[in-house]
Amino acid sequence: MSHSTLHDIANRVGVTPVTVSRVLSGTYKAKRAGALKRAEQIRQVAAELGYRVNVHARAMRHGRLGNIALVMSKDPSRSLLHERELTALHDALLDEQLNMVIARLDDKTLESEADLPRVLTEYAVDGMLINYKKNIPPMLEQLIERHRIPAVWIARKRKHDATYYAYRNSIKKAVAEQIKAGHGHIAMVFKLNPDHQPTDHYSETDPLAGYEKAMLDAGLKPQCLHVRWGSDELSQLTALLSRKSRPTLLLTRDQQTLLPILAAAYHMGIQVPDDLQIMLIGHGTALIPATDFKHLRYDYDQLAEAAVKLLVQKIKTPDHPIKSRPIPLCG
Repeated sequence: MSHSTLHDIANRVGVTPVTVSRVLSGTYKAKRAGALKRAEQIRQVAAELGYRVNVHARAMRHGRLGNIALVMSKDPSRSLLHERELTALHDALLDEQLNMVIARLDDKTLESEADLPRVLTEYAVDGMLINYKKNIPPMLEQLIERHRIPAVWIARKRKHDATYYAYRNSIKKAVAEQIKAGHGHIAMVFKLNPDHQPTDHYSETDPLAGYEKAMLDAGLKPQCLHVRWGSDELSQLTALLSRKSRPTLLLTRDQQTLLPILAAAYHMGIQVPDDLQIMLIGHGTALIPATDFKHLRYDYDQLAEAAVKLLVQKIKTPDHPIKSRPIPLCG
């Protein structure tokens, strides 16, 4: 049966169409064994009959389409998104019975007074999750506010309508804990691409600020090393590890820095993690065993859940700014 209805399912199972609707929409809160069995039977019959939700009818009833646009730049470097971040966003939306629609848009559309509002209708979405890490089109924020577009920023540090990782406080706390554990010499290593241009994105400034604050609060001197791709990084790291005040702990956000650090330590006869410990900040890595380094990691699920809940609230009250939600890193 290609065009089955709620009534068809209800007649097969012997329940009301309202009960069928509640089960298939996820709002049926069954607790007793009999009710749970009946709900499972309804799902099985729905699958057998090839039932599909009439999204147009649902949209007319609720005034919502049930779709959310993940807005990204056509330039991949401006909208980097880890696979686990994408999965977490998908699952968080699914928990709210929402679907993800990926919208890769150019700057001309994002800065157009006419085109940006049309994204909601052309993509048939109720709101936007905006994933821009750098070089954000200047007019985008103004247009979102002017046209009252329900939107939440991902990994962007703003006062309102955003979720972001709390680098500064998380790293400050982690470094302070390591100082208390006995590390008096802690260094932070950054690896930069040859064509790297500094940006004002908080992910470039806040990690260093958190590290320096913890060191200075403890009366210790910060040690920072910026290594560029293509440079003699091994020599620079060896020089760092040859200092009289040799670090016993190295912090880095760059997975590509781990192997050069290990090579420099091996060259110096320094054992990892016995003589030198490494703390990786952010995404994990399979380059070295997890037991050989500390990990201050992203909580993908918490960031995604917070972003989706903010957007659901924003869709209901698009005129009201909602306080942003900083997400701590996990030790």
